[in-house]
Amino acid sequence: MERIAPLLLLVLSACGLTPPPAEPLVPVPAAPAAEEPAGVACRPADHALERGPVPFAVGDTLVGWTVDEVQADHIEFVRVFFDKGGTATGIEVRYQEGDPDEWSTELYRLMPAPALQPPEELLKATMGLLRAHQGEPFVRAVTEAEGEWAGLPPCEEG
Repeated sequence: MERIAPLLLLVLSACGLTPPPAEPLVPVPAAPAAEEPAGVACRPADHALERGPVPFAVGDTLVGWTVDEVQADHIEFVRVFFDKGGTATGIEVRYQEGDPDEWSTELYRLMPAPALQPPEELLKATMGLLRAHQGEPFVRAVTEAEGEWAGLPPCEEG
């Protein structure tokens, strides 16, 4: 390689071409460390979205169904599981994205919890409760987060 470089320079000069001036190699400083490493896929707890009070609590009853469990660990939805005489079912309340209809309000959309089929009487009673609860939303779109954490789900604690 040491022999070829001078020869290449001679050929380039003979053709009227000159190589660009060599720039000294200078180390580029590393970018300052970010608050979180690249590729973070969740929003830290101290950047949590505010949630209004959830209108369901264990032990509450709705048309004869008793609330057995309330899962409110995701800001985008709340799942409520009911029991009536040993029969279990559940509903899910999500934030509303479109126009209200029979199963939604301005803020909420009601649906069966995954793989469950709650009776219509429970769904209708739940819709009545949701229509009455139009204050501070208890479910929100993840995209409502602001800043660098916008659109990210909450990090799981543990």
